[in-house]
Formats: sequence, C-alpha cells, structure tokens
Amino acid sequence: MGPPLLLEHSFFTKVAVEADPDYVPGSDVRPHDYAVQVNSQMAHSKSDPAVWKIDLCIQLRRDGTPAPYTVDLQVVGIFRVAAEWDPERASSLVRVTGSSILYSAAREYLLVLSGRLAWGEVQLPPWTFISESRSPPQRDACGAETPTKKTTATSKARRRKGVPPSAGGRSSAGAPP
Repeated sequence: MGPPLLLEHSFFTKVAVEADPDYVPGSDVRPHDYAVQVNSQMAHSKSDPAVWKIDLCIQLRRDGTPAPYTVDLQVVGIFRVAAEWDPERASSLVRVTGSSILYSAAREYLLVLSGRLAWGEVQLPPWTFISESRSPPQRDACGAETPTKKTTATSKARRRKGVPPSAGGRSSAGAPP
C-alpha cells in the first residue's frame, strides 16, 4: 500500500511580500507577532472523485508594531487520494494533510523569498488544520463570504516575549498549535 494522498501539482497564484519602511532592523519581531489568517477551500473533481483541489490563502499583517513585511500568499494544490483509501474519510484526509502540505510549501517559499529582501527572512508560524472542520465555514480561500461549504481558520497571534509560538495554549481549530 502506497501513501494515502499524493500531491500531483501545486502552484502559487499570488505572492505579495511588502516591506514596511517603518521597520527598524534589529527589533525583536517573531512569527507569532503577526496577525495570521489562513483560509482554505476544497473541492473534488466531478469526473474523478479521487482528485481534489485545495486553494489556500495565507496573510500576515503587523499586529500593532512595525514588522518587516506584510504577506499575502495564495497556493493551489491538486491531490489524488489512493484508491484503497476509505471514500468516507477522503475529505478529512485531504483537508488536514493536503492543507498542511501546501502550508509547508508556502512557509518554505516565504522563507527563501524573504531571505533576499530588505529586512531578511521571515517564516510563517506553526499551523494546524486538524480541527478546522469546526471553524466557521462561510468564506472562500481569500476570505470573501460565500454560501457554499468551505473551511475557514483565523487566528490573531499575540506578542509574547520569550514564549515560543507553540506555547501558551493556542491549539484551536485551524490555529497555531
């Protein structure tokens, strides 16, 4: 038995990283100092129910203090669920694993890209899609309201000096762990 989910293709539809001219190099800005918004939208192919598409939109905004960048990324992934995988569980598999794969790709891409920009590298904070199905599902991949079934996860990261982003009990639906 092979892997239950294969990434067939992924690509970025939007990459916007804007440097903040008011940022002071050397100030202590960490990934959890940003307001982070992650929205995802899933659909499966009508002609082949094993093929799924995920649109993932990730935005970083400054959380009250100057930070190096404002970021807006949109990434699309086409996935195939293994034939032997239970069709009843395919949606969960794609939602959690597929979204995590795309988020990882976006995290690495931003790290490489920002490393060549004015204020140096920035990386996305950790994120989980495990409980995303319990979050409000009424927005598309970039946050616009829509009446169709979609999944949305939003978290406002708080500034915590000396506390790593995974600490502090922020493990909630579609939020940083």
